[in-house]
Amino acid sequence: MSRKPIMRTPNILDDVLVPTIVEDRGELRRRLHFDYDAIDADNRRAVQDAAVDILASGVRIQESVAAIGRRLLEVKALLPHGQWEEWLHVEFALSAQSARRMIQVAQNLDLKALKLSGLQPSVLYLLAADSTPDAARQAVSEAAAGGMRMSVAEARRIIAEHKQAQAAAEDEYGDDEEGLVIDIVPEASHRAAAQVPDGREALLEDFAAQMTEMLDGLTLWG
Repeated sequence: MSRKPIMRTPNILDDVLVPTIVEDRGELRRRLHFDYDAIDADNRRAVQDAAVDILASGVRIQESVAAIGRRLLEVKALLPHGQWEEWLHVEFALSAQSARRMIQVAQNLDLKALKLSGLQPSVLYLLAADSTPDAARQAVSEAAAGGMRMSVAEARRIIAEHKQAQAAAEDEYGDDEEGLVIDIVPEASHRAAAQVPDGREALLEDFAAQMTEMLDGLTLWG
């Protein structure tokens, strides 16, 4: 008697480990900042190649974060309230807060269009937060494309400046009765957003902790 084939449940991570962006190694090499002429000629090329490999891995990690976020959102729509969080914990040892950050990256950022491939996950989570203005995302993209090493502190500064500019623009509408009616909804949304995790909590975790939870916690290679 023949045995029925065992049907394997698709793994949510099956499709996320193949990057959708093919790295331009020439472009990545042009991003290098170190003075490689100071390295012995016999080792110079090997060190440069290693640096390019590391940058390329960063691109793949970011693409994986966005891809995971998309799949997490799909599963969230399939499960009843409460079961999604349980599934995250049991299957991946992943918190709902971290899962929501990845979902925000998938929903709010176009990594290729914004040229954000050189940014660490902590900065990505800040940019992906629902409360971050689009103008701030564009400003960080332009700064990163121009060769700036974007730290968390610098990203926070840029975001804060654009939030202040946005708030000032909204206050101008409040000077007239019609503008006040229009502006009350976004203002209420900002207050509500401040009461829930929106990605800003990423500042409480350093880069190593982010990567440990995102990679080791998800057991991508296990």
